[in-house]
Amino acid sequence: ADYYTGNCHKWLYCPKGSAFMWTNPRKISAMHPQPVVISSTGWYDYLGRFAYTGTRDYTAFASIPAGLLFIDKYLGGLENMRSYCRDLIAKGSQICVDAWQTGYLVPWEMTASTFMTNIILPPSIQTEVRAKEMQDRLYKTYGLSMVYRNVPS
Repeated sequence: ADYYTGNCHKWLYCPKGSAFMWTNPRKISAMHPQPVVISSTGWYDYLGRFAYTGTRDYTAFASIPAGLLFIDKYLGGLENMRSYCRDLIAKGSQICVDAWQTGYLVPWEMTASTFMTNIILPPSIQTEVRAKEMQDRLYKTYGLSMVYRNVPS
C-alpha cells in the first residue's frame, strides 16, 4: 500500500479524533503528501508538516496506548479480537441473507479485512420509510446501527 489511514475510535476503544496515517517511505517527498492544516512547528520534513496543528486537544491521541493495552489484556490481542468480530459478522450477516433470501452487495470475500458488510434488503423493506423503521427498531431494540442506501440496480 502507498497510504493507510485508520480511526482508532472505531477499533481501538479510543476517543473520537484519534486516527493515524501511514505512508510508504517511497511516497514521502518534500511536497507530497501535504496536510490539510499546516503545522506550525517550523519543521518542513514529512513528520514536521503533520506534527502540530495549533491548539488542538491531544488527549485522544494520548489514549491510544491505553486502548491497545485494553485489547491485549482483556480481549486476547488484536488478532483474537479481529477473529471474534469477523466470525460474529459472518454468522450474523448469513442469518440475515438466509432469512431474507437476498445476498451481499459485494462478495463476502471482498470484505475480508473489515468488521462490517453490506446486505441487500428484501424487496418489502426497500423503501425509504420501511428502511427507516427497520433502522429505528434495530437501534432501539438491540443497540445496533444500520445504514441504508438506495443503490440502483
